[in-house]
Amino acid sequence: MSSDNTVPDPRLEVLEYLNAHPCAADTLDGIVQWWLPIQRYQTAKDIIQKALDDLVQQGLVDYVETGDGRRIFRLKEFTDRTRQ
Repeated sequence: MSSDNTVPDPRLEVLEYLNAHPCAADTLDGIVQWWLPIQRYQTAKDIIQKALDDLVQQGLVDYVETGDGRRIFRLKEFTDRTRQ
């Protein structure tokens, strides 16, 4: 994962948003206020999910599933200590 703080290309973000919401239409202000934050959130969420999956696979992080199917992630070491 890159550690530099490069700004995402807004052209790609707009196109990704429009591909996900093909009927969307808005003004510049609406795009800046609504589309880009939503697209950045979804992109960040996908990246973070992949990172969490990798950490679980490496045995560094564990999770418990809630009744509604969500996962609560925690340090694997902490999980192992609580079982002793």
